[in-house]
Amino acid sequence: MNEEDAKKELKILKYERQFFMSDKVTFGKKWGDLFSVYLKPFMVSMGMSFFAQFIGISAFLYYGSDIFNQAGNDLEGI
Repeated sequence: MNEEDAKKELKILKYERQFFMSDKVTFGKKWGDLFSVYLKPFMVSMGMSFFAQFIGISAFLYYGSDIFNQAGNDLEGI
């Protein structure tokens, strides 16, 4: 490597260093960034899951066939 290449590399390194030393460039994400973009879909999904648990739809879907069998009813006539 000749002297001109070394000066060019040094100039590039000095240029890159100003970005690493400044506060303008961040490398990680923060919790605020996550919730700023996905807050509304997150809240909608949590609301829907709470509503489903509150009205008991998941319990009915899980135990529904057992309830009909124990009651002696059949769904063939419907």
